[in-house]
Amino acid sequence: MADRRIHELASKLYRREIDRRDFIRQAAALGVSAGAVQIILRGAAAQEAASPTPIPADQAAPVVAEPCEGDSCLFAGQTLTFLVPNESIQVPIFEVREEFEAATGATLDIVTLPLNDVLPRFLEDVVSATGTFDLSIIGAWWLGELVEGAFIQPLAPYREAGNYPEWDLDAILPGPRALMEYGGELYCSAYDHDGQVFYYRRDLLTDPEHQAAFMEEEGYELPVPPQTWDQAIAIARYFNGDGEPDSGVTMHLRVGGQAMFHFMSFSAPYIIGPDNERLY
Repeated sequence: MADRRIHELASKLYRREIDRRDFIRQAAALGVSAGAVQIILRGAAAQEAASPTPIPADQAAPVVAEPCEGDSCLFAGQTLTFLVPNESIQVPIFEVREEFEAATGATLDIVTLPLNDVLPRFLEDVVSATGTFDLSIIGAWWLGELVEGAFIQPLAPYREAGNYPEWDLDAILPGPRALMEYGGELYCSAYDHDGQVFYYRRDLLTDPEHQAAFMEEEGYELPVPPQTWDQAIAIARYFNGDGEPDSGVTMHLRVGGQAMFHFMSFSAPYIIGPDNERLY
């Protein structure tokens, strides 16, 4: 187990109760390695830079947990450090932090990092046994690495406990649910699931001039909407590179972002099939 004093020291830095100089001095006294110190300092720097968008009062989630009092505050004096991507999915956590702290007596420290930095930082923390983070929002595609490294725990023992928060596992669609499991064990609580939608420009596809030009170029009527990938490619080919300020297809392909998901969606029909059902 990591020394709890290191965890508490990091929490003080994240809450700005001590500055970087005091943190380094106290960490050295505890024998914290230089690498672990840098991990925590980078997390604190990212935390200072993060500025989540405030939630308008009329859009805030309703309060469902009653504040605790006295001995009913079972976690008074304890701190939970939550590592989350600096994306829109962080917003609900900031939204309910005050309610969580009032209901438990604990302090919730939220550390935000760019999406691509979350897994490396989490792995650095658990491998070095620094114990800075207690939990994290993770990408489902990280699960194998985290489980095989024995870095996270299955949820079954917690779900079977009488005080586990209620949520209906059976209400989760089979696809997302499968991503929360590894080796037949459940490791994640449902938090955020994305769906991808392929939009098309109806105004362009129903334009008589484009319909006539497409017929002349491709030899068949412009489909509204395309029914096959061959048709989608033909439409993209028709609109792309014609000198007009538009493109056949636009996609989220920014380096360092989540381009792989969009590539997988487009490529899956050509890869996954009766003879290869589980490549991805």
